[in-house]
Amino acid sequence: MTPGDTIQLTVDLSQPTGPLRHGASGALYGLGNAGIPSAHALAPIRPQVAAQKPEGGLQHPNGDALDVAATFHAAGGREIEIYMQDIYARWPYEQLGLDDYLEKVGQIVRGVLDSPHRAMFSYVPFNEPDNIWYNVEDRRQALLDDWRAVFCHIRLLDPYAKIVGPNFANYHSAFYREFLVFCKENDCLPNVISWHELNDGFFSGWRQRYAEYRQFERELGIAPLEICINEYARITGDLGVPGKLIQWVARFEESKVDACLAYWTDAGSFDNLLARDSATQATGGWWLYKWYGDMAGTTVAVAAPDPDAEGLSGLAALDAAGRRARVLLGGAEGAADVLVRGLDAAPWLGRSARVAVWEAADTGLAPSPGPALLREDVLPIEGGELRIPMAGMRATSAYQIVLAPGDEEIAPHAPGRYRPERAGGGSFVVTAEDDRTHRVVVRYEAPTASAAQLRLNGQPLARLELPAAGRERWAELALDVFLTAGVNQIELSGEAPLHIAWLDLAPAAPPQRYEAEAETNILSGGAERAGDSSASGGAYVGGLGGDGALEFTGVQAPAEGLYRMAVRYANAEHRGAHDYNVQVVDRPAEIRVNGGAAQIVRFRNTFAWDCYRTRVVDVWLRAGENRIRFGGGAPAPHIDSIAIAPAIRLGATNE
Repeated sequence: MTPGDTIQLTVDLSQPTGPLRHGASGALYGLGNAGIPSAHALAPIRPQVAAQKPEGGLQHPNGDALDVAATFHAAGGREIEIYMQDIYARWPYEQLGLDDYLEKVGQIVRGVLDSPHRAMFSYVPFNEPDNIWYNVEDRRQALLDDWRAVFCHIRLLDPYAKIVGPNFANYHSAFYREFLVFCKENDCLPNVISWHELNDGFFSGWRQRYAEYRQFERELGIAPLEICINEYARITGDLGVPGKLIQWVARFEESKVDACLAYWTDAGSFDNLLARDSATQATGGWWLYKWYGDMAGTTVAVAAPDPDAEGLSGLAALDAAGRRARVLLGGAEGAADVLVRGLDAAPWLGRSARVAVWEAADTGLAPSPGPALLREDVLPIEGGELRIPMAGMRATSAYQIVLAPGDEEIAPHAPGRYRPERAGGGSFVVTAEDDRTHRVVVRYEAPTASAAQLRLNGQPLARLELPAAGRERWAELALDVFLTAGVNQIELSGEAPLHIAWLDLAPAAPPQRYEAEAETNILSGGAERAGDSSASGGAYVGGLGGDGALEFTGVQAPAEGLYRMAVRYANAEHRGAHDYNVQVVDRPAEIRVNGGAAQIVRFRNTFAWDCYRTRVVDVWLRAGENRIRFGGGAPAPHIDSIAIAPAIRLGATNE
């Protein structure tokens, strides 16, 4: 290639490379506590593997595997690896002897066996043992012997345990072969082979390392084991940056391995895929993984300009059943061409293809407004090929290209309009700017009257009656629904087949606000009002937890039912120190409505006491006045205000 030539990414739809694994959508300490991030914010990215600390582990103040299991399961997660050595407080881990560690291993395993989610868990006995407790020089035999001892102890307590290792900080060719030989001879092979990829050498060396390891298995007569790169991405410049992350994702999906984003920052943001102080608001990086999760069918061959260098990379899939082909790419600055070949494998395209191109820009730790649609037009297919020019690319952005039959519109072309995640279906991923009621208008095909179940963020919300369209083919239904700031999932499933064209979304009335410092509220124990110019009313209530409590009085509800309460709060507690991780604490609060049972809710860290964010909590209110109490045994966040609105209002008019 000469200076000035346009670089090219080549996709061949006629060369399948295997079923989609979606394995690269994992994270180390991606979850902080139950509900952080929310399950509905994670579900669209199809997370597969999370890596967390053992329950009660001292390495970090949050991220306990058993605590976050229900959230990860609700998000569709497949497996949670437990970093067993994270039971220790110090980094690197304090070495108190093998007997001490075996006792702790037993404690961890017994806790897992008592969990209702026990089938999700796997065990990582050692973390970076090439640097911690052992090495590959004079301590390699000690590592092998101790691996066998810990492996056998786990299997003694849990005969069906899934075990992951050896989990080096860097792949070490000679040791990994020796490890396989030793484990085969001593009946202690892990179920999953793991190591970390955290350096610049990933781009030039990944394919060679992967191929070499697989060759070791073949030489030793070992059936291919799962591989998990349970920490990936460099300490700076990669996390949350779509144009960087696509280069990692493409290589891992090509190799059909699992992989977890590295934990370089704070727990609970899925390693910068969610905004830093939010459990529900997506960054630009989230949209790359959302597109990755949208892929269906089989992956196909992609040729990058230089496959062993950092720069333009891509991933593509052909979904024959859905009549779509998708390409994800990024890592280039300026212009590039995407050449799609082998279009005979997609006969449903015909002589032309409708092409839509989106950009997911880097937003850092701030919420993303969503991808920008750059173009949608119909391009001719010539000689079984389609060339898509990409001008003005940014190296920090990722791009999605979707190919569909020429007569099928892909993108909605109206503000606030969403098409179903699958054509004609009833599942939508929408973005709300803030916590409030939104007018939702659904356009559906209705030859006869029917009914549908409405689910919001995975929870059943209402049964809807869908009138017939009469003489028209299409009908519209309007309703008011309270949405959480950030990502929301709206699902409509019909009792009879239901075809939905689109959904329109627009903000409606804001919720009714109640200030925490109001004189009508009741403060008890150590609770106290304090001034803060950043608070909505110029003051907040702190000192909650222990004997400190705040009770809102006179909270009005027009009718009995389910309401959404947006709690505006601040929480900047940190606990302990670490070389690079921010040791945030997501403070809990016990919430009681009208003296009823306590609901324990965790509040995402806001990183400053004068930085206020919201957490939406479902509450059941009676008609008329209600009392809502905040307290609990542990220190709770500062409370600024609450805002209340019905979860849903039926019978809205579409005006």
